[in-house]
Amino acid sequence: MLADYPEMAAGGVLLNSAGGLNHRPDELNLLLRLMMGGFTRIVSSKLIGSLLFNRIRQKARLRRTLSQVYRNRDAVTDELVDLIYTPACDRGAHQVFASVLTAPPGPTPSELFPRIQAPLLVIWGEADPWTPIAGAAIYQKLAESHPVTFVSIPDTGHCPHDENPDAVNSEILSWLKMGFPRFKEGSGLRSKSVSHA
Repeated sequence: MLADYPEMAAGGVLLNSAGGLNHRPDELNLLLRLMMGGFTRIVSSKLIGSLLFNRIRQKARLRRTLSQVYRNRDAVTDELVDLIYTPACDRGAHQVFASVLTAPPGPTPSELFPRIQAPLLVIWGEADPWTPIAGAAIYQKLAESHPVTFVSIPDTGHCPHDENPDAVNSEILSWLKMGFPRFKEGSGLRSKSVSHA
């Protein structure tokens, strides 16, 4: 939105934003590229894909997957599992799942940044196994020419807004109260690691 409709927002907040949901082939080694290509074909299959999806959406599997991405395992509650499981049982859910996994990944952050002028607050869970904090290096480069505030949340995984909402909300409110810090030549990346109990 900030790149295509800059008049609609004064700033942006990004959570663990390493890029598109799907990997681009050039981002993967050959073996992983072949595996992901095969997986997307299987998932897209009406018969085999549907059987696979029925196994993936089982509550026990959902709980195991969530336990991989949430650093705080206590945050993986029955309610959270049900929030994912219930829509996965809707008619057409398999097709939605397949379309999400097979859709084009979209532009890379580096393709979007030149078109973004608004300040950014980037919040990252330090313990995110799916989009590791090393993926935030792109924001350090962006900070050379753009107002970026980077906040890492310790002991927090892939869904910091759900796993540690007090820390995330506090950072967003603080950033908003500061009036979206603007870029000043030579100011670079504003970065901090926070701890909220």
